[in-house]
Amino acid sequence: MTGFRIILIWVMSFVLFSGFVADDFYSVQLKDVKGVYHKLNEYKGSEGTAVVFLLADCPASQYYSLTLNQLSQKYISKKIQLIGVFAGKYTKATEVAKFVKDYKINFPVLTDKEMILAGKLKATTAPEVFLLDKNANVVYSGRIDDTYYAPGRKKSNTAVHDLQNAMEACLKGKTPSVSKTKAIGCILEY
Repeated sequence: MTGFRIILIWVMSFVLFSGFVADDFYSVQLKDVKGVYHKLNEYKGSEGTAVVFLLADCPASQYYSLTLNQLSQKYISKKIQLIGVFAGKYTKATEVAKFVKDYKINFPVLTDKEMILAGKLKATTAPEVFLLDKNANVVYSGRIDDTYYAPGRKKSNTAVHDLQNAMEACLKGKTPSVSKTKAIGCILEY
């Protein structure tokens, strides 16, 4: 009986302190740029969901807008939904709307002023991506690719496409060969 209690306590502590369970993801409700609330359960039927935290004034977020648009276009038909989340108390709907217009964003964009989703996923950087499988398990988190190697410093050629590789693995029902990388960009302020 003692062994059972230890295992039960360990499982309960993991659920309580890991900060994230699938129901948490689907129950989160965030506003779009027009002020309309959306529950993330709208994306429950997808094979996967890529949540990308962005900041309107972050050069890395601006740089990756084209890549994210291309990934969204490529994977939406394969049932992986990309969602942009502008997080932080300083996030202004007008700045987000301008970002969406200027960079011709073709995927849903939500705001997380209270850092609810950012806190649950433990996001710290923009851009930072969290790829969730169809059961809302985080199967990949980190950078979009290896272009940025330090804050404000880019390589001339991208060699590793981490998010795209993870999306391909997710479509095949496999765990990505790399499940975590370090996102490089701008700091999210809690």
